[in-house]
Amino acid sequence: MKSCTRADNGQKSKVFNVCFLTFLLFFFTNTTLIAKTYDRHLNGSYTQNSDSKAKTGLNEYELTDFSQTTDVHITDVGNPLRFEALKILVSKDPLKYWDLGIVLKIIPAVSRKAGIYTGWIWESVIQSINDVHLEENLDFHISTGDHGDTGLTQELEWFVDIADGVKPENFENHTDTDGVSTLGLDKPEGLMMPWYANIGNHDSEYMGSFNSEGFMGFLVKKIAYGGDPAALNDINGIINTYASSTTAETTSPAGHGFSGMKTHGYYSFNPKPYIHVISLNTSYFYGEKTGLPLETFAQGVLDMNQYNWLIKELENNQDKLCILTSHHSPHSFFPVLDSSKYYISTNRIKDRLLKYSNVIAWIDGHTHTNKIRAETGNGNGYWDITTSGIADYPQEWRRITVTDNGNGTGVLSCRMISHDDVFTSSDDKRYSKGTNVLNLALLEIAALIHIGNPEDRDANLYFKIPAKVAANIKECYKKAVEDKTSTTPETTQETPAEASDSSSGGSNCFISSAAV
Repeated sequence: MKSCTRADNGQKSKVFNVCFLTFLLFFFTNTTLIAKTYDRHLNGSYTQNSDSKAKTGLNEYELTDFSQTTDVHITDVGNPLRFEALKILVSKDPLKYWDLGIVLKIIPAVSRKAGIYTGWIWESVIQSINDVHLEENLDFHISTGDHGDTGLTQELEWFVDIADGVKPENFENHTDTDGVSTLGLDKPEGLMMPWYANIGNHDSEYMGSFNSEGFMGFLVKKIAYGGDPAALNDINGIINTYASSTTAETTSPAGHGFSGMKTHGYYSFNPKPYIHVISLNTSYFYGEKTGLPLETFAQGVLDMNQYNWLIKELENNQDKLCILTSHHSPHSFFPVLDSSKYYISTNRIKDRLLKYSNVIAWIDGHTHTNKIRAETGNGNGYWDITTSGIADYPQEWRRITVTDNGNGTGVLSCRMISHDDVFTSSDDKRYSKGTNVLNLALLEIAALIHIGNPEDRDANLYFKIPAKVAANIKECYKKAVEDKTSTTPETTQETPAEASDSSSGGSNCFISSAAV
């Protein structure tokens, strides 16, 4: 699978001395570069389940296998609406406009050295995911928000088009103060499996920090020179971008979860009849009662309407293992009182989830740093899995495989995977052609922190399987065996491992449903 993001044979990246020295320093001071998989248990001690009804006897039976990306940050570099490009209208003479970009560009969160390559990076990540899918047959892909950077509709359209394998329409002729523009793609490969998405703060807010309809958004729209205020996204535009995707009909619900949506960007689906995925929107920044813009300064929110919907989803799916996805972890929620009538606090959502023995994971992003937390209480527990961002070092995605051990326990196997190198273009006059773009990401402030601790990267995360879920798994396994036997009468015996392989693909046991 060859594209503009992959190096020609024999091409060598020209690595800056500072990158090389930083790499050596990191190699000798941090064991993260040495691959190791950690076994982790919710309560610290070895996970066991004494309930005989929870034991399926299906040793290492694969329940689902999927990929996750987050924080892709497709960037329209040089767009006049971007923070580092702002010019404030103070006169009729454009030469007298206040150019704030020179000052604002020094803020690390505002711009990235690899910003013009974000489309290429996303394409290379997709190719890497597809390579695994062709070998292992992944069930689905979930990308957990911040797919654009500025909050522009066209940035999100780029993300969707590249994921769909459609050539994105080039951004307008925008250039930043270095004279560079975002580089386009001719023939993106597109994800080869059903894919879903969450909404992030950079998708729905101006620069991911200010409500586009709030005070700062008002200022940018009214007094910034050269930008198109209508280009900024809102919740309806985000939903429509996903719903109108060219591969909209490949998922259930259609439109990667967003077609026919009656909510503010949240939905659910069943990749398997014993797995229920609940996709939340923690980036809906409007008052539940007033509808007025909220300012949380990039932190997540969960209002009472969405919370009540979530509880119904959990109550109605107690025979399935439930996996929650969102952009923000509860640990990244805007602080509110536990007694709030309108918004849900971190403690409140965690305490409620721990009442359900079938909730096994909450998968998210936002912080750009790998982190896995064990959340426990009431004799139950789940894993909060935060994954590093595609836009920043180390530009990795996470593969998650859920397996039934047969003894009343299961395991979430998490593996971080890198993509093929992306190299600088001759159009980029800042660096030598052929420089590894990953080295540009390494030059950003705190780049190495994003890697996370070794146990937050490759880990086997154990959990208990409730009896109701085990009964559902066994029933589905029995049906898969019967279906396979009826289509291959010469087969008289089958091991659980063989059945796992067949049912994890496109067997008759596959069911997809959703609540929108």
